[in-house]
Amino acid sequence: MAPGIDVTNGVVLGTAGVFGAAQFQAHATATSTAVDLDWNVSCSAYGTTTAGSQGTIRYELYVAQAVTGQLVVTWVAAPTGTGASSCSIDLFDDGIVDATGSVTWPVSFGAGVVPLRVRVTTVAHAAVIHGPWGTGWSYQGTANGSLQIRLSPTHCQSAVFGQGCGDPQLTVLGNFTGGADLRGTFGPAADLGVAVFGFDQVATPLPLAPGCMLRTTPIVLLWHPIGPSQTTSWSLALPAAFRPVAFAAQLVGIDVDTFAATTSQGRWITCQ
Repeated sequence: MAPGIDVTNGVVLGTAGVFGAAQFQAHATATSTAVDLDWNVSCSAYGTTTAGSQGTIRYELYVAQAVTGQLVVTWVAAPTGTGASSCSIDLFDDGIVDATGSVTWPVSFGAGVVPLRVRVTTVAHAAVIHGPWGTGWSYQGTANGSLQIRLSPTHCQSAVFGQGCGDPQLTVLGNFTGGADLRGTFGPAADLGVAVFGFDQVATPLPLAPGCMLRTTPIVLLWHPIGPSQTTSWSLALPAAFRPVAFAAQLVGIDVDTFAATTSQGRWITCQ
């Protein structure tokens, strides 16, 4: 590909011949809670040839407000014979290579564009060497490289402060809008999922069978119908002016046929 081509939607390239093969794949996905960059590159040299796959991509990650998070790099190389593979990650695209393998490090960004330059290379050689008296020997190789880079916010932490009663499961993840995403999984009987928010840890029994406990005094209630996947989510934005803040969250699953309510664990969420 020519330099400067937009690969926002990913790139897949490959070639194969009698003496060798090479492949290059790179994809990017972004959600409210993480940015994932995935690369898979490989090459194989069978005959008298040199095979390779390589590429450099400059990512521009836009953040609407300051983000405190972590960058997790996972690099797995699997060469054989003459094969070799390598990667380099340059955060801020300032000419300084910050990582050439698996690493996790804390990061902090101001609002705006965060550049990230990534390069991955594989190469393998193959040939036949002829010796005296009709002798000869050959060498060949393969190289594979798999790279995953994940950027995720770490400004929100959660801890269990009260046990649940029934099927709902609550997961809390920090998001890029300064707040947190709540992801709920409910049992097959649940028709309605309710997210309960409060500022205390005062337990109150629900007036519905089987008598589960609500772990906080409700200040805000948000609800969604539960679809066939039995999952739903809520995304909370917390501008910097509202932080630091701490609050309780819990999920309630309601079965409208039997008018029963089950609950998740209560979680105390702190966002800096």
